[in-house]
Amino acid sequence: MMIDSDEIKHQTNVYLKRSVDTFKIYSRLFLFSILVSILVKPLFKGPHILLDSLITLPILIVIFLAPLGLFYSYKSYKNKEDNSKLRFRYLIWHLLFSTIIVFLIVVMMFDLVKILKPL
Repeated sequence: MMIDSDEIKHQTNVYLKRSVDTFKIYSRLFLFSILVSILVKPLFKGPHILLDSLITLPILIVIFLAPLGLFYSYKSYKNKEDNSKLRFRYLIWHLLFSTIIVFLIVVMMFDLVKILKPL
């Protein structure tokens, strides 16, 4: 049973490819959420459940995908997969998005404390 060199090369970039794909998915969702909140939401007055869900659902998906992408990027960096510049670039981007998500969660916790404090 012989293993082709193409198959070995394909197996060596598994985590890098997953990291790039994960980043593409959640960066586009994050951008979509920002664009909807800046461009579309001011056109409507009052609360709209559909608009609010178009803004919050991509953010919730980013909350779960950013640490997953960071994990894939770290595994790729640890396994020293091909293209070190690409590995490092995506590691930094995943760290940035994970930091943004941590700050978002901290702000949400402070807001909840302010809301629940009078009770």
